[in-house]
Amino acid sequence: MGKKVMEENIPNAPVLPLIAEWVLPCGRSSGDAPPSPMVPFPAEVGQAKLDYLRLGEDGSGIFSLKGQWHSPMIVKSTVLVDEPILSVRITASGRTRFERIGTSPLEESSERFTLNCVVDSRSLIYHQPGEVNDVLVPFVTVSRLRAMMVGCRVSVPIQRLLDGSNVNTSTLARTSPTMHRIAALIKVNPYQGGMATLYAQGKVFELLAEVLTNLAGIEEPVGRTLSLDRQRAMTARDMIMSDLLNPPSAEELASRFGLSQHRLNEVFRELFDAPVLSCIAHWRLDLARDLLREGHMSVKEIAFHLGYAHVSSFSAAFTRQFGVAPASYRRSVISSFAVPGDFA
Repeated sequence: MGKKVMEENIPNAPVLPLIAEWVLPCGRSSGDAPPSPMVPFPAEVGQAKLDYLRLGEDGSGIFSLKGQWHSPMIVKSTVLVDEPILSVRITASGRTRFERIGTSPLEESSERFTLNCVVDSRSLIYHQPGEVNDVLVPFVTVSRLRAMMVGCRVSVPIQRLLDGSNVNTSTLARTSPTMHRIAALIKVNPYQGGMATLYAQGKVFELLAEVLTNLAGIEEPVGRTLSLDRQRAMTARDMIMSDLLNPPSAEELASRFGLSQHRLNEVFRELFDAPVLSCIAHWRLDLARDLLREGHMSVKEIAFHLGYAHVSSFSAAFTRQFGVAPASYRRSVISSFAVPGDFA
């Protein structure tokens, strides 16, 4: 019904699975202005850009909102999907207070994200004036989530959602540098058409894996010692990812977290399939692949940016990890699909 209303009221508007209304402290609201889902606020109220990418026929998708407002504002939103969803709200900048029906308000920021098990998708979002709010909201339907989570251990709220619970739950947790990096890559999708959807789906799954690992990975059945070591290793990984070009040494990390280098490498192997130094090398090459995909730097510039003394050394390492030389990888992306932009 919501989609039909939007199509009837806004001729030729793109169909978004979203209804949004805003209210100012003075009482003025979206009912006083012509509806426009892509730029939902008049210029005198604020500026905003809303993007949406659909991720398949089941209703999963990604919203991306960047805006700035001139006075405090409450946005009432409803996602128009026919089944419960799991959503993640990753904030790149700004602060908002986010409230789902039936849950307590949560303060979102670049340091904190929310994971939401949503049965009733109505929500209230409180914006403050002056700040630039940049938020990415990928969401997947419960049917998609069930297919993804086969054989996986998940947290209690997510399991309840999968089991058919009719109660909304929201969790506030620390946003890792890896989450920010994946969210940024989703926003600069280098592909068009079906390939854009395929790329975004892969990144959303990667983001969900990171989120669920951070939330549920500490629940180890073998005891507290291993759980604590894994928490320390996850924090060490975040420190590395926050400055991948100048990471602390394995010795510094081990000393900081009260572990021996042997134990730190052991836990890294359990979590990431490689010791610390190998992980850093792999993650740097992942960054190189992202830079090649973005297309702003040459192969030589990327090699030196990542600390390689010779382009040939970088090329050999990249080829070992991905099975293709960096120059060939860039040509294949540019010639076939790449058109830099936000969402297709």
